[in-house]
Amino acid sequence: VLINLPGGKMKIYKYIILLSFFLVFVQPAWASTPGNAVLFNGSSDYASVANSSELNLTNNGTWEFWINRATTSDETLLSKTSDYLNNGCYISLSSGVVYYAQGIGGSVITTIASSALPLNVWTHVAVVKNGASCSIYYNGIDVTGTPGNHLAIVTNTAELRFGKHNDNSQLLYGEMDEIRIWNLVRTPQQIADNMHMRLGGNEIGLVGYWQFDESAGTIVKDSSGNNNDCTLISAVMHVESGALLYNPEGPGGVGGINGTSKLTLWLKADAFTSASDGQPVSIWRDVSGYNHHFTPVSAPGFVVNAQNNQPAILFDGTDDYFSIENANARRLNPVYTSIFTVVNPTGFADENEIFALWGDYPSYALGAISGKGYVSFATTNNNAVQNTTNISGWTLLDAHWDNTAYFLKMVI
Repeated sequence: VLINLPGGKMKIYKYIILLSFFLVFVQPAWASTPGNAVLFNGSSDYASVANSSELNLTNNGTWEFWINRATTSDETLLSKTSDYLNNGCYISLSSGVVYYAQGIGGSVITTIASSALPLNVWTHVAVVKNGASCSIYYNGIDVTGTPGNHLAIVTNTAELRFGKHNDNSQLLYGEMDEIRIWNLVRTPQQIADNMHMRLGGNEIGLVGYWQFDESAGTIVKDSSGNNNDCTLISAVMHVESGALLYNPEGPGGVGGINGTSKLTLWLKADAFTSASDGQPVSIWRDVSGYNHHFTPVSAPGFVVNAQNNQPAILFDGTDDYFSIENANARRLNPVYTSIFTVVNPTGFADENEIFALWGDYPSYALGAISGKGYVSFATTNNNAVQNTTNISGWTLLDAHWDNTAYFLKMVI
């Protein structure tokens, strides 16, 4: 695995090896329990935020939220306009299809998604206005269908509403959670990287952030620091959220939601269910829930029956490796790290890293000692622990580090 980073890299090379699976766990920076969301009844419920200068976006902006709609009716998700034909903007649903609209000079300019949101399924939606263009994303995927030629948003003094249009129509029947408003253009990568994560609230450009984690009451805190708190109107209910939101240092992973699992990377060879023997692997998808997908360089190959009718990935020891881009790689280097992998090396040469992260921050490497069959686990301060038994055949490696102490286990 090769990860190019400022001041460092992660790599496997010059190593003929079969790799069955790879797991990385981290200890989250803080514990998490399932958060809350708000449920609108579709008849009288909505939420409002008083007008403020921060919420009057103009040329650029990004709106994000999680939505679980329960009906096919036309509904408004977010609205800030005192006259929908002449000022402001709103994000609504037409037969389940998300569209962004602006009122200017007596007419409405829209950008429409290419497909409808699913019913009764939590979905992340992002709308990005970049000058004259607008893009719509479902779960981090661009679904823009019919684009509009947008102008600057005409500012207004209307309140910001969630779940109801400012003209009092199109009330939402469904749940919303984790609403974020930015006064800048968020890139597709930023949207995908952060849609499953709770924010700190001090991110650049974040002008409004409502997590809806209150368990009671009518006030929802603005976590952006701008004090634009939200008021719940009528009979809005606090409910447990089903949005896929995780801790900053760890995704929900397998068997956990909202941070209860600490799994951050899970690469399984048996994820390639339709692959044939010797077929090059085009991408090794992370199934932890955090989308740390690895892409190949050269041609690591698939082995159908490596052991006990289970598959593996074959590296040729010359130029095969997988890589992941820098931002995602940085998430794999918290203070607390546990690594599990099953390997079957067929030779040992120089720099036999199985998994390594070297950079200008906490680093570690799991690999073989040059010319020997021993395995070493080294950390950022150049300390290392190694076993004294040669690897022979399929072997489970288990390495742990908490920034002060570390150990390595090997099970053959």
